[in-house]
Amino acid sequence: MKFKRLPSWVLVTLLLLQIAAVGYLDYFSGYEIKVGPLYAVTVAFGVWYLGAGIGVLSCLLCTGVAFWADRASGHVFSARWIEYYSNIPRLTFFLFVAFSFAYFRRTIEAAKLRLRAFSGQLPVCHQCHKVCGQDGYWSEFSTYLRENTDAAVVDKVCPDCSRRIYVQPIISRKEKASA
Repeated sequence: MKFKRLPSWVLVTLLLLQIAAVGYLDYFSGYEIKVGPLYAVTVAFGVWYLGAGIGVLSCLLCTGVAFWADRASGHVFSARWIEYYSNIPRLTFFLFVAFSFAYFRRTIEAAKLRLRAFSGQLPVCHQCHKVCGQDGYWSEFSTYLRENTDAAVVDKVCPDCSRRIYVQPIISRKEKASA
């Protein structure tokens, strides 16, 4: 079953609601309990459905909300700079999640494109054996294979052709010589 893709404004609204809900949970759980993985899930959602740019923005927003929740819940630091400095690892973690999910998404899309190249009907000329690609251009099968897969085309002779090309002529010459 294939689902319809929701409009971008709905996905952005869902992302903001997720960030608000996790921030609310973070505030009420206090500064002793960290909910960083929940923020990471939110960042992953943003990257997966809205792209890497929105994912980076959600990283910044999640870091800001976590900073606010930490401060509003009563966490006191010995110096103001430590309060800001303690959010750098959090932002780094969120960015790592964002870029990892962006990479996963690109990898999956590339794999889908490769699979699509060999699914459905593949037009092949029965005379010259050229293949018509998805772009409409005809090319040699080895070229098509090289462009759409990681396979390396190696020229070899199958056993049947080997017998027909190499062994059969030798037998024929021997028969002619003996006659």
